[in-house]
Amino acid sequence: MIPVACPSGEPHPNEQEKLLLVNAGPGMHHQFAQSCPNYGVLTAADETSALEHINEHGPKVAFLDLGPLHDLSDPASAFRMLSQILQAAPRTKVIVTANRENRDALVRAIDLGAWDSFQKPIDNDSLCLIIKRALHVARLEAENWRLKSMNGQALPGVITADPTMLALCQKLEQLAPTSLHVLIRGERGTGKGLLARALHQRSARSKHPFVWMNCAGIPARLLERELFGCAQGARAGATQRTIGKIETAHRGTLFLDEVGNMPPKLQAKLCDVLEKRRLIRRGGQTDVEVDIRIVSATHLPAKDDENETPLQQGLFDHLAGHTIEIPPLRARGGDPLLLGQHFIDVFARDLGRPAKQLADDAKRVLMTHHWPGNVQELVTTIQRAVILTDGTTIQANDLSLDSKPCSVIDRLGRSRRQHPTQLISLRDARDRAERQAVDAAVKKSRGNLSTAAKLLGISRPTLYALLRRHEDLQRPGSPDA
Repeated sequence: MIPVACPSGEPHPNEQEKLLLVNAGPGMHHQFAQSCPNYGVLTAADETSALEHINEHGPKVAFLDLGPLHDLSDPASAFRMLSQILQAAPRTKVIVTANRENRDALVRAIDLGAWDSFQKPIDNDSLCLIIKRALHVARLEAENWRLKSMNGQALPGVITADPTMLALCQKLEQLAPTSLHVLIRGERGTGKGLLARALHQRSARSKHPFVWMNCAGIPARLLERELFGCAQGARAGATQRTIGKIETAHRGTLFLDEVGNMPPKLQAKLCDVLEKRRLIRRGGQTDVEVDIRIVSATHLPAKDDENETPLQQGLFDHLAGHTIEIPPLRARGGDPLLLGQHFIDVFARDLGRPAKQLADDAKRVLMTHHWPGNVQELVTTIQRAVILTDGTTIQANDLSLDSKPCSVIDRLGRSRRQHPTQLISLRDARDRAERQAVDAAVKKSRGNLSTAAKLLGISRPTLYALLRRHEDLQRPGSPDA
């Protein structure tokens, strides 16, 4: 038989649409067997088997029975299971059900991101209608997403054709209507703030403030006042109260950039606010109700045994309702070209210059450059080229990029040698020293990473992380290693 192509989101005629039934009793199993003969019903008794079915079969619709919560050994287990399902497959339409006395549980599940709910018992016709409606919406969303990705703008302001980035944007699109806090990881300059703003614009909070706070750009002694506000008379000269970022973001979204720079004392205070949904201004006595969603960002990698995150576990558990990893620009397929031409058009229009195109050699440079500064470096490079290029074609030389990729540390070192009186920051000095130590250890050990790690007094995983950070260092097996 010749395969027949189906519309986007539609199952093949010979395939059954899959439904997932989680934590359900014998009664629901029997009802689904009777009322859903045209669907493949998958059953899962716990979180592990539910996630296995999701990863293997990708059902568009899942039913989660919250059950009689007083019969559960842990009343919160069903809600944790809901969060795990949404984290693994945010596009899945999760429909929750419970007995009539547990109406509050259904309301809480909807707040956590469930798509729909119903009370048991339910007749077969109503159940079939709920299933058909959920599948119809899931197919429409899939088709809508496909059309958006064809236009290159997957989310507001996000331009990409890379499959990994499109999948990431797809997850954010599905996370947007929920109340989950989101933690975004990625190198500096990858666009973490852009994704945070896009998430806010797609959410029900979009009509309320989006408040951006850079935790690394504010001295620790001022961070508490900026975040929590200050009561009248709390300090000398405080003649009136000061509203902090948290209160400003009430009913909206608070974006905490470089959240790892927040001092431990403030982390504990923020954790308390998230738990109680109330805050006390600095120097104040009365608490204030706040309703915020936090999107946080950090350039630090995920923690492991050797590289502990600066976030306290309690705050991390709150902020990482779902974690997003943004790939660096060098790993994003044809995005350097796509974004490069986009920024050329933007700067040419804003500066009143004629339209410009990239020459073939310039395209090759954009695609092979390492982009240690990611999208921010690309923006600066294109802006400079548009300003300095007289003609309508941007050549490779106009980009002023090194033919051989080099790291930011190398550039700082070269600048330091050329300008010996120029000061550099403590962080840059530390990075240079770190790079030199790793380079010397790898060369002395002749590429044996176990020996190099011992020379440096660190573990192998930590050494791997340092090698990834300074990617221009020689690797074992290179001609000179």
